[in-house]
Amino acid sequence: TAQAADCTSANVVIEDVFLAAGFNTTGRVIVRNAGLLDNMQLVSAQIYNRTGGNFSASSLPISNFNRGNVTTLSFSTPAAGSTIVTACPSDFSRVLVSTNCGGISAEFTGTPKCF
Repeated sequence: TAQAADCTSANVVIEDVFLAAGFNTTGRVIVRNAGLLDNMQLVSAQIYNRTGGNFSASSLPISNFNRGNVTTLSFSTPAAGSTIVTACPSDFSRVLVSTNCGGISAEFTGTPKCF
């Protein structure tokens, strides 16, 4: 299909991850369209902690994510008293970001910036 052909030039990268540790915490993930495809969509993004907890970005989907665009995805705990990570960076596991292009996603397993 046309979308499948267009997606061959798609690429998305996670440039940086910022996390606050403790209860009622937040996270921010900086994502860039590093490919040649315009009108891409960011459809899902999750932060995982080392115990398997999964926290979704609140600002998705993002449409018209054109080549060279950079966006900040925001994460927050779903309920008072919960936490993304208790200790940063040791409780962090990874971030996954998916697009509308099958197989085009990004994973970050490095060390987040803690604040």
